[in-house]
Amino acid sequence: MSTVRSKREPIKVMHVITGLGIGGAETTLHKLLSRMDRERFQNTVYLMTGWGPMAESLALECAESPRKD
Repeated sequence: MSTVRSKREPIKVMHVITGLGIGGAETTLHKLLSRMDRERFQNTVYLMTGWGPMAESLALECAESPRKD
């Protein structure tokens, strides 16, 4: 059985991170996402603590964790 994907649906990838402030993990995620082929991968970022300055520059789907009040 071949594992080569044809031109079908993109592979769905979810990235989980605490937030998108300015820092090392956030910068690394930003670089990774900006270099991934958007025709091959459908990226979603799950934010555990909320948005930050880098969220808008990603230009892709972001989901925020529900807040516990």
